[in-house]
Amino acid sequence: MFKLNQVPESVLCVGGGAIGVELGFLMHQFGARVCIVEKGARLLDQPQISERASNLLERKFKRIGIEVKKHVSVTACRHVSAGVEVSFSDGKRETYHKVLIAVGRRPASTGLGLEQAGVKVDAEGFIEVTEYLETSVQGIYAIGDVKEGPMTANGALHDAKVAVSNAINGNVFHPNYHKVPVVINSAFEIAAVGLTEDQADAAGFTADVARASFGGSGKARAHHDFEGFIEVVHDGESGQLLGGCIVGPEAGEQIHMMTAACQSERGLWFFKDLSYSHPSWCEELETAIDPYTSAYSRAHSDSVPGIYATQTKRKK
Repeated sequence: MFKLNQVPESVLCVGGGAIGVELGFLMHQFGARVCIVEKGARLLDQPQISERASNLLERKFKRIGIEVKKHVSVTACRHVSAGVEVSFSDGKRETYHKVLIAVGRRPASTGLGLEQAGVKVDAEGFIEVTEYLETSVQGIYAIGDVKEGPMTANGALHDAKVAVSNAINGNVFHPNYHKVPVVINSAFEIAAVGLTEDQADAAGFTADVARASFGGSGKARAHHDFEGFIEVVHDGESGQLLGGCIVGPEAGEQIHMMTAACQSERGLWFFKDLSYSHPSWCEELETAIDPYTSAYSRAHSDSVPGIYATQTKRKK
């Protein structure tokens, strides 16, 4: 895709994941007619990205002229004089100048001398690692997309910290991908970390979601860019922060605040402890959780709000 000498008149992106929605939007911005076909029920159907975020992106695509086909798969492709003739599972047939296959990734682990070193790989080519990211050879660690796990730069950076710490200090640390933000750069910037509401429910939490829209943000209004929202997933009983999703301007920067909050024992009150500049993007995080912290404080007047809602006696 990046070696094209000219922008194709039309592009079919097979797969509505991160690659499909990012490169599809990129080609649309350069003037190509773009269609994204996804066999699933929604775009970005992956852990951490909420369905609400996917729906907002799909509506934006429709508004700017990117076609989205859901519950449809490609059954055949063949070269014709005008490009590529594509047959779909719904019986339709269309022709595109280029077709981008974006339905997954595979490891590129050949040619690294792994066999000579004795490092084992599985049938798919992934390097086998322990829970500490150590390979079958003691002292050799593997990070990033040559092993099972998130095949992203963010995941690889997290792996690197874990692997180096284990190599130096002995095998102590495990990777925790709930701490690693996922960022999508498309018609909207979408960023997420931790658990979605459904994942939190499945994990046994009493999940609740605090939300705020950028429609009320002074910063967003000043930039004339106020489509988007913030979701903060937390445990309704303790105020423990579990994750969240941000859709809108600078989402990839704002998500670091959410990531820090998820690792703080202050829980929702992490956002209340801060003093924000005004106007700013991040102050909307406090706007989102305000009703929940206020309600919790009224209901638990004898407690110190925080991740564990620790019970203490107040000083007279």
